[in-house]
Amino acid sequence: MDFKEGTCVGAPGSEAPGPLQLVVMCYDAVIGDLRQAKGFQQGGSVEEARGKVLHAQDVVTELLVGLDYEQGGALAQNLGRIYNYMLRRMIGITGDENGELYDELIAIMEGLKTSWEQIQT
Repeated sequence: MDFKEGTCVGAPGSEAPGPLQLVVMCYDAVIGDLRQAKGFQQGGSVEEARGKVLHAQDVVTELLVGLDYEQGGALAQNLGRIYNYMLRRMIGITGDENGELYDELIAIMEGLKTSWEQIQT
């Protein structure tokens, strides 16, 4: 999967990332997209914000459909709930004038990212 701006794949010719690293890279992409969207929103560039939010939704959707509920058990179920919550919250997020919703979603992704980074080491 290639998520151009906040890419979830390494540079051509680089070593392929492992599954945990891919998840962390996807979290980075979502965090970056939401931060940029918030900046665009606050700057009055609603269309640019919407584009970043759509990209973040695509990445979260890929994370969601990539869950293995049989092997992942409760962890996969809980991640599925979090990803679904995030997708619901991203609907209409560009109407968030003060940026609190962006901050909430960024904080969720940062928490997940930190957890996966700890597993990775």
